[in-house]
Amino acid sequence: LGHMNSSVSLAIHRERAKNFDPVALEKICVYLSCTQTTVASRFGNFFDRLLDLCMSDIQEIFTTKSDNASSVGTTASSVQVRSKAMKVLADLCELDDGSLGLAQDPKVRACFDACIQDTSVSVREAAVDLISRFSSRSQELAMDYFDLIVHACGDPGTSVQKQAVKTLWETCAIPATFGRRIEAAASTAIRVSAMEDSVKVRTVKILRNFWFLTPRSLAEESLTEHFCETVWTIFEEQKRSRVSKNGLIVPFTRDHPVVHMLECIFNASTLDCSGQMKMNATEKASTLKSGRAFCRQLVDSVLHAEASALSEEEKSERILKYMVSLHALLVAEPKLCAGGNNQHYYIECLMPHLLYNQCNAGETHADGPPAKDVKRPNAEKLTCVLSIISSNILVIDVLGEQVCSTLTQNLQKLIASHDYLSVVAKACELLCRICSFSSATSEFIMKLTSSILDRLEEHISANQGQRSSTFLRRRLFVLGHLWRNYASSMESNPTSFQPILMRTIDAMISLLVEHNEKGETVVKSTTHNSISIEALRALGMVIYGHSKTALMEKVIQVYEVCLKTDAEPSLQVCALRGLTEMIKKEESTMLEKQQAQLKQQSKGSKHRASNSLDAVCGEGEVSIAGSVLRYFWEKSILPLALHVRGLEDNHHLGVPGLVELNSPLKLASMEIFDSVLRQGLVAPWTAVPSLVALCAFPNDMVHQQACRILRTYILEKRVDFFESKLIDAVAALQEQALLCGIRMGQDAAPDPNLMMSGIGKLYAMLRDRKQTRVAFLRSLLRSFTTKGIDLRKLEVSAMILIGLPYTLLEEPLQVVHSCISTVDQEATYVESNLELMQGCAEDIKAGRPVPIDLGAVGKKAGCLTLLLEVKNILRKAFNVTDNQLANYSERQKATRAMKVKGQQVNLQDFSGVTTSETSHAWIAQCKEFKKALKREGMREGARERERPSPVQKSEEVQEPVVPKRRKLFG
Repeated sequence: LGHMNSSVSLAIHRERAKNFDPVALEKICVYLSCTQTTVASRFGNFFDRLLDLCMSDIQEIFTTKSDNASSVGTTASSVQVRSKAMKVLADLCELDDGSLGLAQDPKVRACFDACIQDTSVSVREAAVDLISRFSSRSQELAMDYFDLIVHACGDPGTSVQKQAVKTLWETCAIPATFGRRIEAAASTAIRVSAMEDSVKVRTVKILRNFWFLTPRSLAEESLTEHFCETVWTIFEEQKRSRVSKNGLIVPFTRDHPVVHMLECIFNASTLDCSGQMKMNATEKASTLKSGRAFCRQLVDSVLHAEASALSEEEKSERILKYMVSLHALLVAEPKLCAGGNNQHYYIECLMPHLLYNQCNAGETHADGPPAKDVKRPNAEKLTCVLSIISSNILVIDVLGEQVCSTLTQNLQKLIASHDYLSVVAKACELLCRICSFSSATSEFIMKLTSSILDRLEEHISANQGQRSSTFLRRRLFVLGHLWRNYASSMESNPTSFQPILMRTIDAMISLLVEHNEKGETVVKSTTHNSISIEALRALGMVIYGHSKTALMEKVIQVYEVCLKTDAEPSLQVCALRGLTEMIKKEESTMLEKQQAQLKQQSKGSKHRASNSLDAVCGEGEVSIAGSVLRYFWEKSILPLALHVRGLEDNHHLGVPGLVELNSPLKLASMEIFDSVLRQGLVAPWTAVPSLVALCAFPNDMVHQQACRILRTYILEKRVDFFESKLIDAVAALQEQALLCGIRMGQDAAPDPNLMMSGIGKLYAMLRDRKQTRVAFLRSLLRSFTTKGIDLRKLEVSAMILIGLPYTLLEEPLQVVHSCISTVDQEATYVESNLELMQGCAEDIKAGRPVPIDLGAVGKKAGCLTLLLEVKNILRKAFNVTDNQLANYSERQKATRAMKVKGQQVNLQDFSGVTTSETSHAWIAQCKEFKKALKREGMREGARERERPSPVQKSEEVQEPVVPKRRKLFG
């Protein structure tokens, strides 16, 4: 035992793990079985040392060189110490038969909490491995460490993620007696989309084999119920965490985590299911067959629940659970509802659910739940039914006229009367899909469109005002969704298509804009804002269905007006989202064409030979979305992304109100940035300044999106684009931070802690790219040496330099060294002008002009004062010594691998400088800088060298003797 204590102590001091004696570990259990308290206390001492060693993320290593102590830091070997200590702890816990109680020890739990967040992958892997051993012993331990296992499933390390997912599924999700098994399965399923590729492939195979390929005779429970409970848990959690309490979670979109998981299981997506994820033909056929049987079983479960003797509330919840699961399956792979003798089996079984009585849904008893709580589940069920029927129509060849007629009548009632617009939108989509089987339904849609346009034109001509705004908005909503889903079918009949298209565009433009006295196009003042928003959305849906509409001059004028910085924020957001939808539609259309071409080429060599390559770059390629986007990119979208609203009339907003007012516009800008950069529609370097600046916006969602887009499309592909725009990026960053401060009615910069949250994440992405990181710091420091000095912008740069999350000692050394060099170079200018000011003191007091630019000198003094404050704060926080500065200036490599050790810098202690435009303020700023120099003891040697040698008054100054030139000739 004494040998163990000495080994741990030696490992701590020497910074490396010794070979712990396994025999000594076994003897510990024997010692503890005795009643000797001294042995137990000595073991406690050893155990505490071991836990401290596991959590020693930052250790102090002191070395002495001659008379000066060198830096305080850590090296990479401390990672080996922590990982080895975790393995020793694992061996010790493995020997524990339960008598030691190490698994339940709060100290061990605290150690795991720390190690699971360690910066080293090996330490986190060792911690997860030990947690997995504990969890496999008993379900009680698995329950205790459940949250840590779920947290580790999202770890960036592949090995950590793999072990955590395996433990979560095998130990928690599969055992039928585990209390949180459904939650474990849901946590696994929802994280599939974010997993590393190899872990993702393994997890998808596990889920596929468990849910769909396990023989029913071997299953210990109903796999259908297990799957439905898993999807329902995810669905319920999203309902609890959503921001808006009025909307619906369903229908699921293709980017939903559950849908993405099911696409991978059935290989429904060609892009996401390539490589190791791709199944061979036999496996895919077997999986599809099992999936079809699974979906049939869900429909049968719905029918059995309807005929059961359960209460209405229980029956409704169970049916909705089955509907949500079936909806997710068919959104991921519509082929699952194909096959069999009856092609419209799902339509026939679920059509009765479309007979929804809107009046009865709102009736509630005195002791029952509110009407709103009753309507929402019914609307969610109805949306799922519409989505399921729509998926069934996609894969069938024939649909009887009687079925089409019944569906059309039911959908007509839903469109006309249902309260939830999500149901109305899904009903419009299904109605347009029926048109491919029924000409009568096509005629009905044309009549419905003409009828809505007649009502809109009557409203505009009669100038009815706001009395019918609710009905008007509903008509615009329905009209937009009809155009979104039926425009391609309308194009087949050009005689009726073009007049209806022009009537639709004219009606929407009439509700949106008007011409003022100068002939300029402006937003229509007499139209209510809600109607303008709905009209703009409808116009965007028309463009979505018929993209050539976006090239019309009057449509472009509408978007120009709505994308101005002084337009209503809701109109700006709506216009940006309309452009984003157009870009995504073109992207999906292009991908579908490429997949069709690949399938055609794979059928035989004849098709490959017939497809010749384009001889000219871009030949045959027309991108309407790209043309429209490039027109608005630098003119409207980039300025709008950096615009901060909440000016003179809203000084009372403060930070929360400012963030709430501007966040929707920033998030809409991030959406269009993502789509544009993903498709390469514009030069990617043009987006760098705006994305860097948005990292300073005080909203987590905004700067997380900005950092993600920068990392995905710029840093990981062309980091030179980022470096080439750093000067513009820093200028935009300063401007964005000041805009937030000005809108809050402050004279100084905004709250630094809010600003630094996103900038810290940006800097963390640059940490492993040394050249880019150095260039970023250099660009921040370069702003202090430019000619046009803006002290408020420089305060922002100073706060950023102070608050960055430095990890290597080289980073604050670079900043401190640059600050000292700049002050040494620029201080002479301020000192010399300060001496001249003393001779002009009387003129300055009298307000007479002086031959000195007091503003320029005062700004330079304030600039250098900020640099001195940055230097002092960083040196104190990170214990930067003179010896380290000398080593850095000599470019020694010893300091570069050392981690910094220091406390978190409190940005509230940053004082900055006082800005004022008066002459006395500039002179005071110069004097303050001179005092700061004197306190620092800087430039004393430089002054001695610059000061002329004293000359005695009695001595005369002799002229220098010039030697005579020697004559070369004669």
